[in-house]
Amino acid sequence: MPSSPNKSATTSKDFDTTLMICILRNLSFIPPPSSGWDTLPPEFENTLGANLTIIKVYRNKLCHASQPRINDKTFRKMKSSLIHAFSEISCGLTDSIVREIESFDFEGCDKENLLCKIQKEIRDIRDDMQFHYNWKVNTANVFGEWRAEVEHFYETQGFLGENNFS
Repeated sequence: MPSSPNKSATTSKDFDTTLMICILRNLSFIPPPSSGWDTLPPEFENTLGANLTIIKVYRNKLCHASQPRINDKTFRKMKSSLIHAFSEISCGLTDSIVREIESFDFEGCDKENLLCKIQKEIRDIRDDMQFHYNWKVNTANVFGEWRAEVEHFYETQGFLGENNFS
């Protein structure tokens, strides 16, 4: 499943969640949760197998849902379970990422603000391009002046005597 036909080696980055969990659970070194691999484990079960099952079950529920919506209570429960599962599996490495996502101001990220930010970035890029264009023109002018000065250079006997190249 390489992401590119020209890519020779496949890495775990090329696998989706379901395939990765399937591979991990079939390696037989991860014991299954008490509920099995296809059912949510009890909330008190905090094993690697239980956390992988939480991720797999919620991923499948969200990806194969008949409705594109879930209620707030279900969302909060899924979110809490997934945050805990990722934190346990990563030994806390995902905690700062989760805090960053949770602190992001999604309400303040409306279309107008986004448009203003993009327009500012475009202006900044134009200013940078103008600077480089002006630099190019100024450099060309300086070289043009030097070229004009060199054209008025006359070879004298002193020049020919010191630099006899013939």
